Amino acid sequence: MKAGKYTIKDFFVNRYLKQVIVPEIQRDYVWQEEQLMGLLNSLLADFFKFATYETINLNSTLRPEDRELAESFNSYRKRLTCASNIGFIYAYNDEEFAGRYFLIDGQQRITSAFLILLTLAHRNPRLTKRFRSTYFEEGTLKFDYKVRDASHDFLFKLVPYLLDTPEEKVDEQMWMYSEPDATVQNLFQNFRALQRFFSSASFQHSFLERSVTEEDFYGYLEEYTEFYYFDTNISEQGEDLYIYMNARGEQVQSNENVKAELLSRLRTLEEKNEYGEKWEAWQDFFWQHRGANKNADAGFNEFLACIAGLTNLVSGSTSNFYSPDEYKANGGIRTSQILSALDLATIEKYVGCLRFLQENRDTFKSRYTNCGWVDACLETMWSIFNGERTNWYADYNNDNRGTERNRMAFIWPVLRFMARRSEVVLPINEAFRVLRIHYLHFTNYVRSVAQLEKEVENLCNLGPFVVFGNAEENLKHALYTSVDPSSVYQYEELIWEIEDHPFNLNGRDVGGTNISHLVELNPIPSLTDLQRVRDRLYELFPSKQQRYKTLQNVLLYYGPYQHRESPWYYFNYNFGDWRRTIRGKGSEEANMTEKAFQRFFADFLGFEGTLDDFLSVKRETLLRKEDAQERYQKVLWYSQSLGNRLWKEGDYIAFSNDWDGYDAHFPDCRVIYNTRGDFRGYSNCKLQDLLPVDKEVETAAEVPALLDSSE
Repeated sequence: MKAGKYTIKDFFVNRYLKQVIVPEIQRDYVWQEEQLMGLLNSLLADFFKFATYETINLNSTLRPEDRELAESFNSYRKRLTCASNIGFIYAYNDEEFAGRYFLIDGQQRITSAFLILLTLAHRNPRLTKRFRSTYFEEGTLKFDYKVRDASHDFLFKLVPYLLDTPEEKVDEQMWMYSEPDATVQNLFQNFRALQRFFSSASFQHSFLERSVTEEDFYGYLEEYTEFYYFDTNISEQGEDLYIYMNARGEQVQSNENVKAELLSRLRTLEEKNEYGEKWEAWQDFFWQHRGANKNADAGFNEFLACIAGLTNLVSGSTSNFYSPDEYKANGGIRTSQILSALDLATIEKYVGCLRFLQENRDTFKSRYTNCGWVDACLETMWSIFNGERTNWYADYNNDNRGTERNRMAFIWPVLRFMARRSEVVLPINEAFRVLRIHYLHFTNYVRSVAQLEKEVENLCNLGPFVVFGNAEENLKHALYTSVDPSSVYQYEELIWEIEDHPFNLNGRDVGGTNISHLVELNPIPSLTDLQRVRDRLYELFPSKQQRYKTLQNVLLYYGPYQHRESPWYYFNYNFGDWRRTIRGKGSEEANMTEKAFQRFFADFLGFEGTLDDFLSVKRETLLRKEDAQERYQKVLWYSQSLGNRLWKEGDYIAFSNDWDGYDAHFPDCRVIYNTRGDFRGYSNCKLQDLLPVDKEVETAAEVPALLDSSE
């Protein structure tokens, strides 16, 4: 049989087909009511769309030949819009058994569709003859289950019995209980489920209100339910099928193309069945983790492209890179490229790595009290597969390919390490610790890929606690290998919690550090010290809070911490860039050896009280106007009187350009504004308008009363 699209009826009446056989080396029919009803409801939804489809009205004056053409167009358009597709069916034809096709993949779907048709035929005598003419040849059923003798015998007795006996009593037949069999039980239970469903009042009402019958639905199932057929015994059919579908403007999922070609490379039926079943399990795995996608295709396709790119890197090839234009023009990575890089064993190896992480995540997390990063990390990885399109064949030596290289630097070393380490033994702790290292590489926008094999080699030989990394990683690894082994989990957990605060986790463009800007790791801090750092950090930056006005006021006492931003024709300062501030990366403190936040945080760690208490202590010393020479000091002077009102519009302070005159309190300084980042709209205010000259604070004793009246 030729590769291509078939309706159920076209497939079974094909002159080259005598029988479709589920061979003995295939698994049982395992679908239960949930999966069956999922398929049935999908078919019904398409059928209802078909039943209410409005064709284009034809002009009565059309010539007969034009009318025939218009009717053909209507029919084609209706099929294109309303047909239901149940995916791919793979079979294997043996020359010794001419006309008999052994199913490799798709047995659950084709069996369920067959059972739906059988149940409808059983319920309606007018459909019995139609069923026999399509699914029998010379009295022999064209669909056979040879997983075991019991399943074969049951099917060959069940089908004629249901067609001949409107008032069936299957459960009273002796052959029903001849031998316990999973396929038999699921066929029978699903038949019963279909009977209940078709007899339900809701189903009958849904047909009645649309003026359709079960016969109409039966006809739709046979004539408009389609699938793509591929004979794995003929390797050329992979290309034939691709050409066939492209000629019709149809999209074939790349994982199906890869599957078809890779199965055709196998020599024996046993191998084809083995990997056909494995492929189905892989698709099920990606379906379980498909996110918001309707099916597994997007995630599985992206994963195949990912590991093909990884395999290309490992091979040392630099001739297969895709430029952005090539990637766009091809609509992604060409299937031929993926096929040249992958075989079934390679796919199995890397899918196994993903499964290992998913299946062992809870075991690893159970060793810690708080280990939320694992879920966040795996969700991030799945989001790359399910929701992104990545050029996994981008030139990893090209600095302009930062996004692609960052994703490569996250996922590739993890998969490669796990695959290589699994050749001996892969401890759960090692896998997740390596995952942690590269999760931070991802959040810090690390893009180093070219030396991946060397890095993985070192990880395999030395382990994640000894391997040489960046300066911060080396400090952490030295800590983990120096402390009492019984306390390693506690140290890891505390360090992770500190690192995982959003301002710490994202180290992109701010030095790529996640903890060392807050904690001295050498000498080794005590667990109590780390607990204090964690608690005070989250006290300063609660997870649900968006603005931190009090902290902005406090930090002004420690020096300039603001960061200058565009537009550049006036002085525009961001006082709320917290990722930058906690690392001492504000542009105004670039040349200062002591950073504002680090000095404050050291004091705050030793302070007993809240941040408000801390600010009250600071306000006991008043900055005089004449001493406010630097820009940040002028802002501090205003904050003494305005408190959090200073930041009412946003986190930015702007020193205006020449056109706006001078500040009422600082004649040597242009007007000072609080803004949201620019002067667009009305989201800005002059600080001098918030503090008239006659309201100036002259002594520290006046501050509390003024703030109480204004905040």
